[in-house]
Amino acid sequence: MSVTTTTSKPGDQNVKIVTVSPTVKAVAGSLGGVVEACMLQPIDVAKTRLQLDHSGQYKGMVHCIRTIAAQEGVPSLWKGLTPFLGQLTLKYALRMGSNAFFLELMRDQDGKLTQGARLMAGLGAGVSEALLIVTPFEVVKTRLQQQKGTDKALLKYRGPIHTAMTIAREEGVMKLWSGATATTIRQGSNQMSLFWGKALCDGIFFDKHEGDGKVLSPAQSAASGFVAACIGPTLNNPFDVVKTRMQAASKGGPQYSGFFDCLVTIAKTEGIAALWKGLIPRLARTPPGQAIVWSVSDQITGYFERQRRAAEGVSAMWGLRSLSTAAAAQGVVDVAIVGGGMTGAALAACLAANPLTKHLSVALLDKQPPVRMPAITDLPPHADLRVSTLTPASVALLRSVGAWRTLAPAAAPFCDMQVWDSGGEGFVRYDAASVDVMGYVVENRLTVAALHQRLSSSSSVQMMMPASIASAHLPPYTPVAQLDGGPLVQLQLEGGVSLQARLLVGADGRSSRVRQWAQIRTVGRDYGQRGVVATLATSWPNQTAFQRFLPTGPVALLPVRGGFSSLVWSCPPEMAARLEALPRHELAAAVTEALTGPPHYPPKPPLGSLLSGILAPARGTRFVEPPQVVDVVGDDPKSFPLTLAHAGRYVRPRVALIGDAAHGIHPLAGQGVNLGFGDVRALAAAIANAVETGQDIGSPAMLEREYEAPQKRVNSAMIAAMDGLKDIFQPQSGPVAGLRSLGLDLINSSPVAKRAILRIAMHGLAPDER
Repeated sequence: MSVTTTTSKPGDQNVKIVTVSPTVKAVAGSLGGVVEACMLQPIDVAKTRLQLDHSGQYKGMVHCIRTIAAQEGVPSLWKGLTPFLGQLTLKYALRMGSNAFFLELMRDQDGKLTQGARLMAGLGAGVSEALLIVTPFEVVKTRLQQQKGTDKALLKYRGPIHTAMTIAREEGVMKLWSGATATTIRQGSNQMSLFWGKALCDGIFFDKHEGDGKVLSPAQSAASGFVAACIGPTLNNPFDVVKTRMQAASKGGPQYSGFFDCLVTIAKTEGIAALWKGLIPRLARTPPGQAIVWSVSDQITGYFERQRRAAEGVSAMWGLRSLSTAAAAQGVVDVAIVGGGMTGAALAACLAANPLTKHLSVALLDKQPPVRMPAITDLPPHADLRVSTLTPASVALLRSVGAWRTLAPAAAPFCDMQVWDSGGEGFVRYDAASVDVMGYVVENRLTVAALHQRLSSSSSVQMMMPASIASAHLPPYTPVAQLDGGPLVQLQLEGGVSLQARLLVGADGRSSRVRQWAQIRTVGRDYGQRGVVATLATSWPNQTAFQRFLPTGPVALLPVRGGFSSLVWSCPPEMAARLEALPRHELAAAVTEALTGPPHYPPKPPLGSLLSGILAPARGTRFVEPPQVVDVVGDDPKSFPLTLAHAGRYVRPRVALIGDAAHGIHPLAGQGVNLGFGDVRALAAAIANAVETGQDIGSPAMLEREYEAPQKRVNSAMIAAMDGLKDIFQPQSGPVAGLRSLGLDLINSSPVAKRAILRIAMHGLAPDER
């Protein structure tokens, strides 16, 4: 391998470029040739038969393949595979290795390559392979492929070695180089256009430049190879026809005195169009073949390039370099996260904890200063009003970044959950027999504090808190930016400090400024309700999540630390105002009445009553009365508006949205922050994969594929389910209410249905369901 220092693109600073040795490229090319030969041999057989077809027996490539299979057997489509396999293996080894050799010879003193140098290196590779490998192998292959049938007793040539020896004995050794002129012209022009076109396509489509450390995905390599390989065959097909005719010319058949005689004879006797015979199968074989070869070759060379870059201390991220601490101090970072709340801080922590991304420089910006994590003994006696229900999947995320150990003593687990309806007799109950812990209720402030405490010890995360952004300049949403991400994001902070970022993440809530800067629209609706929150004391310490659906909206009672409960009561705005204004003891009585008052209390579902008359129902199917609310404690009750909002896009060039900036849902199932943590997992994984494979972390194509597409499907399904659930429970009488009550009853009586719903509630959708 070699390491040279050069400039990758105009405007870049000097970047350490790592290129692999010709030997590595030769091995990579030969392995690609093996794969290509095995997959595309039938098309090559069809091409040869069509080019040798003087009478018009075959009506195109498909007809030719079907005719050969029907008349001679399917194995005949792999005639000549051995020499073809040997030819391609050696040919690609020589092609890739010699091209790399010629490229190294033609670099200037700064290590740069001109377009002319690339063309000449390709020409040198094509001529080398034509004279040393392609011509004799294709003579043998052509003689084998022109024979019809599979009965060896009736065939003149029986294998590649026998064919070569027979030709040398009967016609002379030099006959193995029949058509050498045409082959050299064909191969030389092919490789000139192939290597030049491949490098051009890599640069235009994927911002990939040789030695920059960026490794294309197999699909990207295949796309560039396919397009580049279409150029040569289209232009030089007449040379390929002449080559085939001359190589097939044996004693007793048509004879040509040379390259130009063959070319003129074909044009005179069969027409100019005959010089493009076999073009369709060539295009059906060569571009797909090159797509296969490059998809294999680029991965192999990319592997060795990454290994060398690692040994040299050069990052593969975006084909440039990871930013040093000095670069970050100068105002350039890999990732800028706007919003230091739960999702923004969790993303920064995930990037810092992952070995693949821990070297990335991350700036976490928020208007508020970092939140200090108090000692457990210093916690106020009553929990804050704003709490979140964390599923086991979200707890696993916090545990993976090292924040859960600090947070766990302040988290209130709940092992039971009960949902019922005031408009009917149905209910559903889950208890500890189903699962040890269904989730935890934690104060938002403490979750943020635990994450901030973890980030304070990270050398790669700069907590720019407090900080306010005065203005932002994002890359335009153009086709070019869609491919390569465009220029860096420019952020101007109040106070005159500027910041550039390769990826800007909006984690700044429902009124996201990042979303506004990116001009991303949202869809949704106002539910015409507010959520009243308060901290309650109950007649006994609560460890169950209770929720009852009322005509005015759902009322939920969740356990929080200290044996207290958190209230979330969804209701019309005027009712919310009245509840907030009530004296504390009256609000406590109102909550008790909402949970235990008529009608249909306690619920006695028909199916449950029937089962109780037949057999003793399981403990998990019995209705348990909630505790009585005896007081409102802690801060005064407050309320907040309930709306549905979902961003039409999660990403733009160098921009990604997570959490409430991307979606906001009704709190009735407590899934809001869990969807946000799901975004964090998906985006952190996408960034890690981009770093590992050398992709641009700000590329919208990568972000759409790795983050937006899978995560938006998950979020859309959950948002639709919560929105539908809210609508289903709104009617309080009539057929809908009756069916709803029966549905709850059926679910409560079905262990399979309950387990399925519980799994989704605790862990989200499984990967195969996404």
